[in-house]
Amino acid sequence: MNSPVIRLETPTRRVDPFLMSVLKSRFEAVVREMTLVVMRASRSAVIKNARDLSCAILTYDHRLVSTEDALPIHVMSMDLATRPITELFDDIADGDIFLNNCPYTGGTHHADLIMAMPIFFDGKPLFWAVALSHHADTGAPTPSTYLPFAKNVYEEGIHFPCVRVVEQHREKQDILRIGMMRNRVPDIWLGDVRAQIGACRTGRRRLLELLEKYGRDTLLDFVEDWFDYGARRAMAEIAKLPKGKFSYEVRHDPVPGVAE
Repeated sequence: MNSPVIRLETPTRRVDPFLMSVLKSRFEAVVREMTLVVMRASRSAVIKNARDLSCAILTYDHRLVSTEDALPIHVMSMDLATRPITELFDDIADGDIFLNNCPYTGGTHHADLIMAMPIFFDGKPLFWAVALSHHADTGAPTPSTYLPFAKNVYEEGIHFPCVRVVEQHREKQDILRIGMMRNRVPDIWLGDVRAQIGACRTGRRRLLELLEKYGRDTLLDFVEDWFDYGARRAMAEIAKLPKGKFSYEVRHDPVPGVAE
């Protein structure tokens, strides 16, 4: 039996389709430049060689707009790491950057440090520039970038539950000292952190250029058109799937004492 045809109505466009294509590429270029900043400025092999990093642009209300050459597990959970920031802080200001790697505030795991910078235009927050990197050491009981034998959250290493690490463009040295003191390779850690800070600042600078050129309303209209387009594409592909029930299973090697 053929699957039923599902007709998807095309909503009224807010942005000219040619401009839509241009802005889509401009947003991707912003994220690509952020990624290159992290790649070139980081010090640890896990970032520079293994490329365990991701960058993205989100709306201020935590919807993923654009990413480029990133890891799905990173970018599909970035909103979980930015949402608690707006819940915990009522004084978010232009030039602030927040550090988050805590599982209780949306972090993927303790080695993934997430930097998030709000982007203000005309005094209003519009976007987040986000850079996530997997760090070489995070202060677990034994030297490791990831400790699979940790039996509780206290053994995983230091956690930063949405900590403001840059305030109005100035690094908070007390927070950075805490991170360096709890790290076996403090200079590498600080270099990787500052690479992420640089990526967020790059994303902010480039988006402000776009906002100055095209205007706030045009960029926000583009974002809504982009989401509508993505929804239509997803619904069209889902409609092609045959009816039925599907299941799968996965296996992993045992971790003695943790997961047999």
